[in-house]
Amino acid sequence: DAVSGVETDAGQNCPLHQSHKITTYCEECQEILCQQCLSTSDHAQHKQHLLAVAQAAKIKRKTVEGLQSGLLSDDGILTEALTKVTTAIKSLHDRAESVSD
Repeated sequence: DAVSGVETDAGQNCPLHQSHKITTYCEECQEILCQQCLSTSDHAQHKQHLLAVAQAAKIKRKTVEGLQSGLLSDDGILTEALTKVTTAIKSLHDRAESVSD
């Protein structure tokens, strides 16, 4: 996917126009582009959504870091919930054993 390759594709040749370097990222289409792509495609209509590849990579990196931080936070909440559920199951199991005795 183009988004995951934004940073590594900077300066690489365009897959559609091999003699042109990738310079731009279209947020609208989520595609990496060269100057030829910009002049021959619908991306010209997306001018407000065009970013330099380095700028797009920086934005995407921040987004990924934010999502990663959220996942780590959720992991702590899930671990705590799992501990509570495990404790409740053990308690129910102990009660069931005491009733059956």
